[in-house]
Amino acid sequence: MENKTYQIAQSLSFEKGMIFQEMFTFWLAILDINDNDIIITLQGNTISNMKLVKYSRQELSDFIKYKSIEGCWVDYKETNIDLVNKWLKSKLENGDIEDIRDLKISLLT
Repeated sequence: MENKTYQIAQSLSFEKGMIFQEMFTFWLAILDINDNDIIITLQGNTISNMKLVKYSRQELSDFIKYKSIEGCWVDYKETNIDLVNKWLKSKLENGDIEDIRDLKISLLT
C-alpha cells in the first residue's frame, strides 16, 4: 500500500497549507501556489532558520521522493494554512534583518 506522502508526490497534488516533516527535525510547508503554478515553501529545521524555497510541482515531487527506492524522506503531516501563516509571521517578526528582507523580496517575485 502506498503511503499518503508518496501518493501526493506521484500525483503532484500539492495544496496550499500542506505540511511535511522528517522525524521532527525538518519541516516543509507550502505557503502558496502562485498563478504560474510555482509552489512557495517555508522549510528548515526550526522556524527561526526557515527559508523560502520555490519549486515547480515536479521539482517539489523530486525533492521529497527518494531517488533509488519508492517512497519519500518526509511524511505528510496535515494541511493547515493557518499554522503555515503563523510560522511565516513568526519568521518575519523574529528573523534577522537580512533574512526578513530576502523573505519579503522572495514573496514578491
